[in-house]
Amino acid sequence: MFRMLVMSEMLGVPNPASYYTAELLPVLYDGFHDWHPRMGMERSPLEEYRCC
Repeated sequence: MFRMLVMSEMLGVPNPASYYTAELLPVLYDGFHDWHPRMGMERSPLEEYRCC
């Protein structure tokens, strides 16, 4: 499965799961700030997403 996804990305075929993953982003953003302090990170580990 992994090889098939990597090969399809190399050939330019879009990943079918990316559409469904994009729908989850608003739900994940809401809980992101709660998650990273629990993991011991003072600030967001992602440079492009600042929540603090």
